[in-house]
Amino acid sequence: MGIEVSLRAMILEDPTLSGLLADQGVHPETLPQNVGLPCVVTRYNGPMPELLSGGVSTISRYTVTLTIFTRTFGDSVQVKNGLISLLNGLSTVSNGITFVSARVLSIEDDYNERLDKYECEIDFNICVTE
Repeated sequence: MGIEVSLRAMILEDPTLSGLLADQGVHPETLPQNVGLPCVVTRYNGPMPELLSGGVSTISRYTVTLTIFTRTFGDSVQVKNGLISLLNGLSTVSNGITFVSARVLSIEDDYNERLDKYECEIDFNICVTE
């Protein structure tokens, strides 16, 4: 099981986020048509393997982009704060993946006129051992 499955499960099982997101509100790569809101779209860049000191095991570094889509700015702020609270500083094991560290790299809030939705993009640097 990869980081994608583990991270999706963590987000959907989080008590704060599960109360904010639409049913099954985490989607890979692109925003589906006619999807419930608020929701999160995930994109992964990586892994970039790095050898740990001692040369015994490797750590894989990912840049993970979570894009939040909501109808209101207030909903966007709540989901953004929930994701940051869950993931920033994360160090845990989930579905066989050891999350070594996670930190926010950037946050960009916007209103997408074409989609008529609020959009917030959060980039995380996430390191795991698989």
